[in-house]
Amino acid sequence: MLEVIQDSELKYIEEQIEPIGGLFGEQINHMCWIEATSSLKSKSFNKRIFVVAKYRFLSVKKGTFGRSVEANVHLYNITEIGPSDADDKIEIKFHGDPENTQKEEEGIIVKASSKPIMQGLLKAIRQAYACITVGFPEKFAIKITLPPEKVETIDNSAAGTTANGLINQYTALSHYYKTKVTLDFVRYVEAVVFNNCLELDFNECPGIDTGSDLAFNLFTAIVSLRHNTYFRALRVDKQPHINVVNAVGMVIETNRTLTGIELTRLTTEQSFVPIGRALVSNPDNAIMSINLSNNTINLQSLAALCDGLEKLTHALLRLELAKCDLRPKGIEMIYHTFERHFGMGLAIQHLDLSDNSFGEAGSIALASWLSKAKGYNNLKTLILSNCNLNFKIMGPPLRIIDLKHLDLSRNKIDKEASKLVADVLECV
Repeated sequence: MLEVIQDSELKYIEEQIEPIGGLFGEQINHMCWIEATSSLKSKSFNKRIFVVAKYRFLSVKKGTFGRSVEANVHLYNITEIGPSDADDKIEIKFHGDPENTQKEEEGIIVKASSKPIMQGLLKAIRQAYACITVGFPEKFAIKITLPPEKVETIDNSAAGTTANGLINQYTALSHYYKTKVTLDFVRYVEAVVFNNCLELDFNECPGIDTGSDLAFNLFTAIVSLRHNTYFRALRVDKQPHINVVNAVGMVIETNRTLTGIELTRLTTEQSFVPIGRALVSNPDNAIMSINLSNNTINLQSLAALCDGLEKLTHALLRLELAKCDLRPKGIEMIYHTFERHFGMGLAIQHLDLSDNSFGEAGSIALASWLSKAKGYNNLKTLILSNCNLNFKIMGPPLRIIDLKHLDLSRNKIDKEASKLVADVLECV
């Protein structure tokens, strides 16, 4: 006979997963009595209430001196569900919470009094997980290593479809990071999708102002794009949030659909190393347009970014690094990257390096790249305004490229240089 879960036990469970209800709150999807260990190494099984909610599972202990939670695990932290040493047992492996610095994988072993109870438990976990993982590639999803006969078909109809599951993932991540879910951000995403727009411009969202009553957590909202397959571009401009670049780096590490990123005029100085490292770590990224203008990019950040560009397996069509406080050494680094990854350099159509200091070294690097391309590049727009250019060095190679737009304004042009520029303009 199945043991009933009492009202007092249900009340205790609801207290552990608050907030309950509402559009974005938790809800209990499944509960059952099982026997479980406290860890993967333990051989001692004890009666527990196993609870599957929208975003997490719990193993609740009912002891002589009251109740306690033995495991409280967000579904995103589950790594594997597989067989144990006996046919009636399964192992559920998981990582700890984001604050947990331990590297060791954790887990519990579970067994049930009947096959239907075990199958119901497994199905509930997989069903809840499917609702918050639309678009996840297989290598980032829970690894199921159980025999096929133990894995029942689940119904995916409850999985979110708006922006290919973005809202469900945003809500789940808000519970994961313990940040506030805001209806205004959700409504904004719905409006963008309704208008068939594929760019997510966070500056247009109500609540982007940190001092607003509608303020949402920008880090959580950006990270929601990690596995999203709907949006093609994201934009953040003139924001003070300190984790913007880190969040975008996390997105690029896993996203295979996003083609453009625009992070401009960030009011808090941040390292752009995460962007470069992410481009390297995800060879399946689709990034073709990068705009980091009006940010201070030091040599360490630029070196990481250039390393990322060098590892691209597809074309980079647009690069904008205007007013990034780049010095001649940094400019050299960019053009040397174009030469090392020659195919990527030839594919660029729009290049804006205005308001940076080229000097002689940068001008030589630009001239070298243009000369080696021999007019076979796809460059159509070149913006080099206020770049301290040496026209004697880089003027002649400019003649061999077929540009639609060339901006050399606010550079010092003497009499000799003016003739070179005139010759170049005749070719544009």
